Amino acid sequence: MSQRPSQATGGRPSSSRLGEVFLTVGTKDRASAKDLVGALIKEAGLEKGQIGKIDVRERFSLVEVAPGPR
Repeated sequence: MSQRPSQATGGRPSSSRLGEVFLTVGTKDRASAKDLVGALIKEAGLEKGQIGKIDVRERFSLVEVAPGPR
């Protein structure tokens, strides 16, 4: 069975398997979704395919992430 996200979801993981990460940075800190993706890949070691929807608010951000390999 493949662990890769389906083509139908645009390469994003299925929302039924996602967790959510709360980050204490937002637009007030000049953070963008692109910045958060870069930080999660570089600093947290995630792969691009593990990152789902990103909601950047004024003082915080919420990022959907898929579990990594076990």
